[in-house]
Amino acid sequence: MEIERKWLIDAFPEGLTPCEEKVTYSWYISTAPVVRLRHSRGRYILTFKGEGHLSREEIESEIPESFAKEIIRFVGKEPIVKTMKVYDLEGGLKLECSAVDDTFMYAEVEFDSEDEANGFEAPSYLGKEVTYDPQMKMNNYWKQKNGIK
Repeated sequence: MEIERKWLIDAFPEGLTPCEEKVTYSWYISTAPVVRLRHSRGRYILTFKGEGHLSREEIESEIPESFAKEIIRFVGKEPIVKTMKVYDLEGGLKLECSAVDDTFMYAEVEFDSEDEANGFEAPSYLGKEVTYDPQMKMNNYWKQKNGIK
């Protein structure tokens, strides 16, 4: 189960030191249901996502590069390219901030429970919360980017 909240941001947080930085490439095989292929740091991860906003089922599995490249060829569309920086927050939480295709930025925090998510006080540097906005799901952005209706 994935439980996360999402906010728009204007920049990576100043004054925080990232504990991780990476670039990811994401292709969508299907958007209903959501089936995504992500490539980062030499690994290819196939992900299935259920419906929902704050909480949704998520199944992930690493797949071989040769199979991933077949999927990428099959999909035949441009990936989403994200530059991501991860920051440690109090209570063991992680803040993941992403610049998407040099177009917009957002931040996410994952939680262990909905109660924890709903009780989280967002730091002041996070912008408008978009957890429940379907247009802020990456599969919808991918469709828009690639001209898919």
